[in-house]
Amino acid sequence: MGVGILAACSPTSPAAPTTAPAAAATSAPAAAATTPPAAAKPAAGGRVQLPTFVAAKGPAADVPGTDLIPAGYITYPKNPTQSVASPPGDGGDVTVAGEVFTSLIPLDQNTLWQQLNKSMNVNLKLNLAPFSDWAFGKFQALVAGGDLPDITMIPIGGVIPDLPSFLEAKVQDLTPFVSGDAVKDYPNLAALPTIGWKGMVYNNKIFAVPIAQSQFYWGLWGHQEILEANGLTWPKSAMEFRQQMKQLTNAQQNVYGIGFEVGNRYAYGNTNVGGQLWPAIYAAPNNWGVSSDGKWTKDWETDQFKSGVQLARDVFADGSFDPSTTYTTPTADDAFDGGKLIYRFSNALNVNHFDDGAVPVHRIMTTQNPPWKVRLAAPLPAEAGGKAQYNLGIGNFGLIILKKADPARIKQLLNVINYVVAPFGSQEYLVANYGVQDQDYKLDENGNPQRTQQGVANMINWGGVMGLPSPVLFDPQNKDFPPTMNQALQALSPGATQDPTVGLYSATNQKQGFLIQTQLADGLIDIITGRRPMTDYDQLVSTWRSAGGDTIRSEFQQAYAEAQ
Repeated sequence: MGVGILAACSPTSPAAPTTAPAAAATSAPAAAATTPPAAAKPAAGGRVQLPTFVAAKGPAADVPGTDLIPAGYITYPKNPTQSVASPPGDGGDVTVAGEVFTSLIPLDQNTLWQQLNKSMNVNLKLNLAPFSDWAFGKFQALVAGGDLPDITMIPIGGVIPDLPSFLEAKVQDLTPFVSGDAVKDYPNLAALPTIGWKGMVYNNKIFAVPIAQSQFYWGLWGHQEILEANGLTWPKSAMEFRQQMKQLTNAQQNVYGIGFEVGNRYAYGNTNVGGQLWPAIYAAPNNWGVSSDGKWTKDWETDQFKSGVQLARDVFADGSFDPSTTYTTPTADDAFDGGKLIYRFSNALNVNHFDDGAVPVHRIMTTQNPPWKVRLAAPLPAEAGGKAQYNLGIGNFGLIILKKADPARIKQLLNVINYVVAPFGSQEYLVANYGVQDQDYKLDENGNPQRTQQGVANMINWGGVMGLPSPVLFDPQNKDFPPTMNQALQALSPGATQDPTVGLYSATNQKQGFLIQTQLADGLIDIITGRRPMTDYDQLVSTWRSAGGDTIRSEFQQAYAEAQ
């Protein structure tokens, strides 16, 4: 599918370059290099050059996109392009560690995995842990063991206290291989969005390949068919949103207005990267705000963020929150897909939500009759008629790092990743994402790949493993997905707000930002659920500032000033 199930979020802002890299030029792809690449020349001012962006050669979009909105495709090309000239491997092992969102079918039973090995001429040895266990558990154990696999996925956030030092000591510097025009040796890597590469730079070196992701990251989904059945339309203000959820909640039937994954990584939609459902309604800054004179303000230092917390507290007091204390991101999504929740704050491009249950072989649900009409909600301002804000994501879901090795091996591993992130419309995309034709998928009358039950089981979500291609809007089971989602994203775009930390690095944020944020988030959870009074809010913020928040601010301010 065109957009993966990346319905998960990092707890803190991503670490990124100490200086803002220079913009990259666009040019045509080059032939694969036969010798180790020379080091790229630094850009003006001594900054490392980001990889040159070269758009993938592929089909013309049925629904054209923009710089922010992914292109949309109603059908898969009948004559897929070939994006990889020859198999990247030599028949040997390639060890990979990362996270998954669904169970991984073993190699001896997984025809997709088998076909991918054959097509790449490698023996992929995947060591994958569940999303909930990877970032703060299995990954740390892997690092502590001292012997990294060939390819490892590092989640964004503070999973390593001193990430630059770790990268320098343990990880291959990819600058000579991908900086500037050198990336053209790997055309599918060159086609990854530039914003994703910004978060791969540390100590003025490129240490990783980004997991590409649309900047439309989190979004509010709703069961439009339920609204229509009750004579309602999408809410046009915070108060109308609150009243709708209260009206549609029926605790006796186990149906609630909204539900969230538990824990301080999210704090009921207040501490998500590219998220913050409630504060965004009141136009709080996206993570940080920057004044015209370069002064930085954390989102929760503002009255707008405070108003968002108050709204969440009011909605909770109404009884509109699902009271479950066990939801993870996937299980909360399942509850929404199963009709238990009217609204759900989740991955904005999650193809699994759209018209959930309306197709014969669905990834989650059985066919619903009549079909549901699940849609991405319209922009939601604080007051009717006001301008709605949408907080953009950071453009990547994590870092794909390589263990240090000789240049020939690094080139081979980059070519393996280059195969897996093959763009939509290519032969390689079908292999990596759909598997074996007539076993894992069949082509329908329109030429679209339709997964069989075996294919659904064999899926590997590469978003937590070796990365993804540039996102597109495509659902082989629903031709309405691209145009309808395009309209929804166009409605959100006028209020799109960037996170200013993208391309900047704060050592204190990397080392202790997660800890002091979770302490504040614990307090937010207590306030929202009524265990603490709203009057405790200012003290939570004051504690965060003294515990390191002010230092993080000064480091971001300095990095921002140096990048200008």
